[in-house]
Amino acid sequence: MKNILIPGLLLAIISITACRKIDSDPVFGQRPDERLMEILEKADQQLKSSEFGYQAYLFPSEGGNGGFAFYVKFDPNNRVQMYSDINASTSSQVGSSSYRLKAIQTPSLFFDTYNYMHVLSDPDNPLGIGGRAVGNYGDFEFSIDSTKGDTIHLTGNKQKSPFVLVKASQADANFYKNNGLYRLDSTLRDYMTNATFLYVEDAKSGNYAFSLNADTRVVSLSRVEGGEVVSLNTEYALAPYGLYLNKAITIGGVSYRYIYWDAATKSLYFKNGDTRINIKNGTTAIIPFWRYIGVDFNSLVINDSPMDGWSTDFTTKWNAARVAMLNGPYTLRMGYLFLTFNKDVKLMTINLFIYQGANQFLATYPYSYTVTEDGVFKFKKAGDPNGNGGLIAANMAPLLNHIENDRFTTDYFIHPVEGVMGMMKSVENPAFSFSTYTTNF
Repeated sequence: MKNILIPGLLLAIISITACRKIDSDPVFGQRPDERLMEILEKADQQLKSSEFGYQAYLFPSEGGNGGFAFYVKFDPNNRVQMYSDINASTSSQVGSSSYRLKAIQTPSLFFDTYNYMHVLSDPDNPLGIGGRAVGNYGDFEFSIDSTKGDTIHLTGNKQKSPFVLVKASQADANFYKNNGLYRLDSTLRDYMTNATFLYVEDAKSGNYAFSLNADTRVVSLSRVEGGEVVSLNTEYALAPYGLYLNKAITIGGVSYRYIYWDAATKSLYFKNGDTRINIKNGTTAIIPFWRYIGVDFNSLVINDSPMDGWSTDFTTKWNAARVAMLNGPYTLRMGYLFLTFNKDVKLMTINLFIYQGANQFLATYPYSYTVTEDGVFKFKKAGDPNGNGGLIAANMAPLLNHIENDRFTTDYFIHPVEGVMGMMKSVENPAFSFSTYTTNF
């Protein structure tokens, strides 16, 4: 339809518009910038008003490494003092930097000069705890999401790392200032080394195996459901009482955000009101070792020198391979050997590190495999070794002959120093067995 312009009507509209007064008064009593400034002032007051500072927990985004604990104390001069569990130095030596509150799109807290938090996002990766050029995917600028009671929830502006501030007591502050983070980390490492088969009872749906990895800062509750290992995993950060979990873990219909450490009994426990749910140390495993392969870890690692758990037959043949490489034309030194499993395609690859002087090389041997319902493995060559593997195939023959011709069972092995490890044993030749570390390769 064609529009018709009426000159008189247009003039009237222009006149009315020109005479209308622009109302700059806020509809709700405050302009948005005034409300934002008020929020920032209240946040600043809250940060500075905590006499004993804050417990702080930072969980780097995907690609990071577990959770990190901080103690932060904000002073009236926009300075902050802090400790952290990044390493022994940051736990014992107070760090300091400036901070400011600023309105970007939301009220934000900026740590604007270098401190321990910056270490986690430093692309130079000075402490070797993250990736080159990306650091550990941490944040040091945060949006303030919410405040509830003594707790402030924030989110990193760049990496979206969750950051939690919890008002500290004097006892909490003393814990941090007396190197408590480092001492607790050492205590938990000793605890896990000395523990055998930790578990949590769940009367409603069955018990869980419990594990704590102090290197990745992850706790796991696992059990077998429908023939598969099902795990509840979450990152943790150290706290004055034990562990603060990034995500709550639900056991028997109750969700838990904290795991407590009992220094008197040297044990961990959950707490539901006044009821303790103890993490117990059993004599047998809830989950057979073989079910974890390709799930909780993908590699069994054979040490680069004889150790407890190696049978005489295995040690003799390993030494024969080592001597043959060393005396061979390339003068090679035998390093760690990884049996790396891809559960999805049923492929096991032997990855052997070998050294010529200071130069490192990798020899690989691919095998397909089957595993029975009882956990018996059978391996079959799935291709040729790589070039390095081919060069030392004759040296490796005493070991590879067993891999290619025998069936193997796996089990737990309790090492007197290392704690719980793995073990593989030949079915046809039981005298051929060896202990292993576990890792992801």
